[in-house]
Parts: sequence; C-alpha cells; structure tokens
Amino acid sequence: MAARTRTDMPVAEPAHPTELFHALVRLKEEHEALKQTIERMEQQAMDVFEGCDAALQVRTIRALQQDTTQLLAKLEEHSAWEEQVLFPFLNEYFHKSDGPSIIPSFWVLEKDHELANVYLDAFTDLADRLTVSDDNVKIIGAAEHLAQACHILKGHLQMEEELVYPLTDQILTDVDYFFS
Repeated sequence: MAARTRTDMPVAEPAHPTELFHALVRLKEEHEALKQTIERMEQQAMDVFEGCDAALQVRTIRALQQDTTQLLAKLEEHSAWEEQVLFPFLNEYFHKSDGPSIIPSFWVLEKDHELANVYLDAFTDLADRLTVSDDNVKIIGAAEHLAQACHILKGHLQMEEELVYPLTDQILTDVDYFFS
C-alpha cells in the first residue's frame, strides 16, 4: 500500500516500513505545507511592489509580518526535528560508507537557513517601523526583504530535497534488500 503526501504524490512504501520511511513521509508533507505558505507570502510581497495605495501596502506588510512570525515558528519546529532526528541518522548511516561525507551538504543547508532568517528578521524590523506616511521606497524595501527570504527558503527546501530524498531512498532500498 502506498502512503500519500499532501500533494497526492505516492510515496512507495517499502516492504519493511521503518521509522525512516515515516520520517520521509513527514518530511515531504512538511515541505509541501512550507512551500505553499512561502509561495503565498512571496506573492503577497510582490503585490506590494505593484500597489500604489500606501495604506493598503502597509496593511499588507502588517499581515505578512504576522504570517512571518507563524512561518518562523513552523520553520524552527521543522528544523529542530531535522537536526535532532533525521540528519543525525543520515549522517551516521552514510558516515560508515567509503563515500564522501555528507556533512558539508548539511552545513550549506544550515547556512541557507540562517541567511533566510537574516532577511526575515530584517523584514520584521523594517515592518515594525513602517507608517502610512513613509515613502514608497521604505515600504517596498520591507517587501523586498521578505521576497528575498522566500526565494532563499524555496531554494533551501529544493536543495534539501535533492540531498535527502536520494539518501533516504538508498537506505530504504538497503533495508528492503537486507530483509529479502
């Protein structure tokens, strides 16, 4: 029986489901939810660029500021799970192989995450100080910081999937082979 993620893409359940299989399903579901939120926020930030009504732009920024707080909480929870459960398992499994270490790849992912947080923090700081009487440059500047953070986060999730999915697939194949 194949489990399904929120994108309705089948995840082939191995003959011997493991905690790793369930972790992979969780990862895909969380990534899909995060991508949808990030995409929506990025689009709203882009809408601010095109707006001409300063009051509407500032209201949009304020709403995005609340969304940013929620996104940061979700990202922190997701990241903590990855760093405490998933990544240590993958690192331990592949550290025993003769191939190259995957630690540098995890380091790059962490740096991406940190860079996105810098942009999210900058957006929040700028948004805190915005008023309707501010010039358009300040309003758009805040939106640009959020759009850049969203762009980085989308790339981060993509890169993480390109790294983690093949690794977990290999482990699940190894486990099925071992039990066959």
